[in-house]
Amino acid sequence: MFLVVPWTMPPSLEDPRAEARVLLEGIIKSKLQNLLSKFWPKAEVQLISFEDSERKTKTKITFESFDVSSQDGVVILRPEEQLQHIISLGHAHITVTDDSIYWDDPDECDSPALNKCSSNSVCINTLDSFTCVCEPGYYSLSPILSPACHEKGMFTLCLKDHVSGGISKPFLIHYFGGNVTVVLNDGRCSINETDKFYYYRITGAPSQCGGQTLINRTHVELRNALTVTLSSRRSITRRDLKVLWTCAYPLLQTSTARMKPGLDW
Repeated sequence: MFLVVPWTMPPSLEDPRAEARVLLEGIIKSKLQNLLSKFWPKAEVQLISFEDSERKTKTKITFESFDVSSQDGVVILRPEEQLQHIISLGHAHITVTDDSIYWDDPDECDSPALNKCSSNSVCINTLDSFTCVCEPGYYSLSPILSPACHEKGMFTLCLKDHVSGGISKPFLIHYFGGNVTVVLNDGRCSINETDKFYYYRITGAPSQCGGQTLINRTHVELRNALTVTLSSRRSITRRDLKVLWTCAYPLLQTSTARMKPGLDW
């Protein structure tokens, strides 16, 4: 069977391994699975391919569904009964012609006025709405910073009463190929951890957490470093990764600061 949607695949969604493509496929499968949720026998949807359709104005998605209640191995369900079931639902945005399901839905991703995706992100049409995913190499910092997607998921906040910084946990795990161990400066202060980030926040004297303070004629510079190592004992050829956050405060204007995160091998 075929699902025809009123938008084309942007280059960022063509790689089947990309996070945005995996998310798109999950959304499409979930929508089809929902259409067949009350169909009997119970169906399991499997997507097969995506291809341009109707002079590259639409995308045709080929899929099959299987009878998961069968005790006789893998049984592919006949399209006719499933299409009749979908017609009976009376979905406002769906029409069925021959062996194709046409989902008529505005393409929010085609116009910046219809979606709120920031720079360095990919807009994905979810059939009824949209969602935003960071481009490869960029990681979400929402709700900490806007725009949400930053390279390597790194951020620095340099304020009068505190400094803070962080880096994407998925980036580090992907880069090292496994779980990592992190140490802030000399280890006297612990690093905070969520499912998305490793981050720190220091109030008061920067030296209390082992950070460096450098002073020249024009600026006071505060430096904090994160040492990252692979948690497992297997040998690797690269050295530990050093993540460096720098806040530079003008001596005569301490209410503002230049922010400079970086990596060093």
